[in-house]
Parts: sequence; structure tokens; C-alpha cells
Amino acid sequence: MAADRAIEHAIAPKSVRATAAPFNSPLLKASQQLNVHYMYHAIVRYLVRRTWRRAGAGDFDAAVAMAAPDVHFRFLGDTALGADVHGREAFRAWFDTFERHLPGLRLELEDVVANGWPWNTTVAARLRVTGTLADGTPYRNTAIQWLTLRWGKLTDDLVLEDTLTLSTALARQASARVDSDVTPKTTA
Repeated sequence: MAADRAIEHAIAPKSVRATAAPFNSPLLKASQQLNVHYMYHAIVRYLVRRTWRRAGAGDFDAAVAMAAPDVHFRFLGDTALGADVHGREAFRAWFDTFERHLPGLRLELEDVVANGWPWNTTVAARLRVTGTLADGTPYRNTAIQWLTLRWGKLTDDLVLEDTLTLSTALARQASARVDSDVTPKTTA
């Protein structure tokens, strides 16, 4: 302890030495706890960004790998993508449905915030959804994701997207599929 104070005295500027809290002070302990808290949140934000980079490129297994076996996933809205499912397999199946209805869409994480401790972490993410629909129409939407992590595993995932924009896109996709099924195919 005396050695620690001697080191602090040797490297700290005089102005800091006069106001610095002793190593065993509640102020220093609170400061250290906050530093750990901030570091943990930085790590969580990094992991979420990394997962979304992979998922945004079509590797949805990255999100599924982060999920707890009993994950609860909800995609709000009365559309073909609306879901309220439990379990990793059902979560993976939702991504298959998403890819079947809106192939090639790009998901990009715009912002992420984290709060809480490892046993109960809340993460909020803002996503940009972009792509081109089957009829050539550009698709742009925003989604908000509210996650709960426990010890690094996704236990709850709630997604809110502009459902009017999504419904319109899904209707265009269905119409383009019907049109392509009716259009005579030419052979060379």
C-alpha cells in the first residue's frame, strides 16, 4: 500500500496529488467500478456490432450463435415476418422466412447502446434496412431492436420496424413472384 502511494506520488502531477483520493477511499472504489461498467458496455457494443456486420452480410447464423437455447424472439407487426417464437431453432427459422420473402436485403447497424451488468444487460440498436425489391423498387426502412443478454447470450429480442413500409414491400415481392410465374419463359 505504501509502495502504491509512492508510485502515485512519483507519477502524478502536484495538482492531482493534492486532490487525489487515497487508494482505499469510497470515491476511488466507485470510480473503478464505473470504469469496469464502461468497459463491459464497450465490449457488449463491440460484440453486437460484430454480430450485425456478419448478419448484415447474410450470415444469420452469427445471430443464432449468440442466442440462448430458450431465446424469445418477437418481430412486431401483422405481416408475413411477424413472429413471437421461442427457441434457437425457431429463431433460425425466422431468418429463413426473412430471406425467402426479402432476399438480398442489407441490414446495417447505425447505433447501439448498452446498459446493465452481465447477468442482465439491455441493448438497444437502430438498424437501417436497404435493398432492391424483385420489381426493381428500392427498399429503405428503419428498425429498432431491444435485446436482453444474460452472461453474453441473447435471451430476449424485440424488433420494431415500420410495418407500413414493410407490408408494401412484401406485397410488391408477392406481386413480382406471381408475375414471374405467369410470364412465359422463352427457350433459346
